[in-house]
Amino acid sequence: MGNVENTPYASLGNALRTMRLKQKESLLEVSSAIEVTGERLALFENGELRPSEDILDLLISHYSVTDHEADKLWELAGYKKSEEPMTHQQAILLTSL
Repeated sequence: MGNVENTPYASLGNALRTMRLKQKESLLEVSSAIEVTGERLALFENGELRPSEDILDLLISHYSVTDHEADKLWELAGYKKSEEPMTHQQAILLTSL
């Protein structure tokens, strides 16, 4: 495992590890809950690998973080969240395609 400071997602990994430790859960407990391997979760926490949007969403849900904390995690992961929710008209257009 690499040096956390030299990994692309070190800040995200540190935040995820801090949340897990705050919940007093092991890697195995969390990885089982979100259905990824412990090795993969360790890569996320080490900042060596970025979780997919689906996995990040599962982690956010599992840790029951606040909206502010969730926004920060999305930012640290480099994912852009839509600033404004989709309008009803936009939703209709998408479903008609």
